[in-house]
Formats: sequence, C-alpha cells, structure tokens
Amino acid sequence: MLSQLRYPLLFIVLLIGISYYYQYDEILFKRPQSIHYWRQADCASIALNYYQGGMDFFHPQVHNLTSDNFTTGYASTSEMPILYYSVAALYHLFGYREFLFRLLNLLIFLTGLFYLYKLFYNLLRQQFWAMVLPILIFTSPVLVYYANNFLSNSAALGVVFIAWYYFMEFYRSKDTRYFKRSVILFTLAGLLKVTALLSVGAIIGVFLHEKLFKSNR
Repeated sequence: MLSQLRYPLLFIVLLIGISYYYQYDEILFKRPQSIHYWRQADCASIALNYYQGGMDFFHPQVHNLTSDNFTTGYASTSEMPILYYSVAALYHLFGYREFLFRLLNLLIFLTGLFYLYKLFYNLLRQQFWAMVLPILIFTSPVLVYYANNFLSNSAALGVVFIAWYYFMEFYRSKDTRYFKRSVILFTLAGLLKVTALLSVGAIIGVFLHEKLFKSNR
C-alpha cells in the first residue's frame, strides 16, 4: 500500500515545492494587481457582493455602479458565476478573507495537475514521464501567473484535466460511471470558461471520424 502511494505523494510534494519556488505563499495574500488587475478586481468584487448581498446566484453584482442608469452594480459575467459563488460560501464559513479566492483557484488547478499525472501514468506506465509532463506544463509563465489568481481560466483548465482522466478511464474500462463523471466535469469546466469546451469538440471529432470511416484505432 505504501509503495503504491509513494509516487503520488512524491508528485504532490513536487507541486508544493514548485509552488513555494513561485512564491505562491506570498502572492496568496496580495490584492488584485499586475496584468488584468481590473478583471481580477471585478471577480473579487462579485464574490464579495454575493457575501454581502444575500447570495442571489442569478444576480451577480460589482461594487462599481454602472448599471440601471448608474444606480446598481448588476453585472453580466462572461461565464456562470460558480467560482465566485463558491468563494462567497467560503467567506460565510471562514469570514471575509480574500486569500481564500486565490487559494480555491490554486487548489483546483493543482488537483487538475495531479489527475493529469495519473492520466499520463495510465497511458505511459512510466513514473518519470508521468511526473515530468504535468510539471512541464506548470512551467508556462501564463499558467504560473493565473493559477494563483482571481480569474476562472486556470480553474476551468484544472477541471478539464480531471475530466480527461475520467474520460480515458471510461475509454479503457468501458465503465459508464467514468463517462458520466467526465460529462459532468466537462460541463462544469465549460460553465467556468466556455473555451474549456474545446476538449469536448476534440472528442466529438474523433467519434465522428470513427463512425464515418469505421476506424477501430
């Protein structure tokens, strides 16, 4: 049992070590800043408004009064406000601590990398490459910046990684329970950021290719 857990635990330690190297422990407690700081501030504002204004899921607001002839802060988000609502729920549990927003985003993304590690191991059966490939992805400056941030892009990507793991488990085992989980997760990722549905387009493309050309590969 311990031998089976050794490599997954090692990968988790690597993720924690890399996060510390990226100074996530310091960034975690910083306010919205740098590139897209205005969009980060909007996301933080929506979550705080949910916390302060009654948790009305279908009426997200920002603190800037730009709607209804400059009398309300109602906002039309470009995605379902699932992440912001979840953060507001955490504020109700632990009090208003803004770092919880960054922390939740980061944990979702790192969980996605862990499932990506599991996926690579199932495909390659080599622990070295199963660990190296997700870590290589984690060296992207864009991902490093947005993983510990207020935008939902990295969270959506993390959920996509988990969805791919379950889809490939379904493909390998033909167990429909894995397929249902992958569908739910792909849907959740698409609700967090619509571009996450590109993966679903790839799956549909392969399915159509198999049906049209009767490929067994």
